[in-house]
Amino acid sequence: MPATISPALRVAIEIRALNIDDVPADIPALVARLHPVMPKITVLHALDELTDWMVVDGHYDAVDKNRAGYCYEITDEAVLMIDDLAAQYRAGTVTYG
Repeated sequence: MPATISPALRVAIEIRALNIDDVPADIPALVARLHPVMPKITVLHALDELTDWMVVDGHYDAVDKNRAGYCYEITDEAVLMIDDLAAQYRAGTVTYG
């Protein structure tokens, strides 16, 4: 049976995917990507945890043509860990929910 990851690590996988695609990882984007499996409040708590763990860092940036937002990035120190976790998630050796 696959191991289960925390909501915070599931959010980190999505942030990393958005970072790789060069798409702003703001709260609306994360909520939209995780909507069916994770409510907005869980995403917000996960972002707090990831910030406390120094897995993510954030800054204000342009999100759309007419909108700025607070965007998250995986820190340099955590990139390899999150990339490895994302590969395990895609392979099905870890799951969420």
